[in-house]
Amino acid sequence: MEYRAGISQSPRDRVLWVLANFGGKMERGKLRSKAGMRNVLLDAILVELLKEGRIGIDERDFVSLK
Repeated sequence: MEYRAGISQSPRDRVLWVLANFGGKMERGKLRSKAGMRNVLLDAILVELLKEGRIGIDERDFVSLK
């Protein structure tokens, strides 16, 4: 993942960015790896995004943008 000097990205925005830049759908484990965060933080962010209706998670643990 690339970082630009002077620009910080929230973990929530990073999850949305990774999904948007990798086709809008990704397995949860791969998303965790690409976003570079631990499961505890990722799970909290995914719950928040689910409540907002920004993402969906299917029975195979694939996360997708809505």
